[in-house]
Amino acid sequence: MATIVECSAVINAPVADVFAYVDDYRTTKDWMYGLTKIEPKTDQLRGVGATYDGTMKVGGRRQLVCPPELAYGPAGGGHRLSGKTLVFVIDLVGL
Repeated sequence: MATIVECSAVINAPVADVFAYVDDYRTTKDWMYGLTKIEPKTDQLRGVGATYDGTMKVGGRRQLVCPPELAYGPAGGGHRLSGKTLVFVIDLVGL
């Protein structure tokens, strides 16, 4: 069974600034435990379709949260997931 590492912090900054920091792949290693490498594999750096190559430890867990504006857009946009926040949980169980 994988070890789950959770932490939280109160950040005194505007939400948009915090999200921009977390959404920037260049800062990911600063706050994501166990990540040793991450680099883009496509020209798209944000949202659905952004692709990265990264290295993390076996047993690591990552959670990726995509708000509507970076996923399928606002509610009523024509897709059944429009207006929804997408949450992906990724467990590295072996190589």
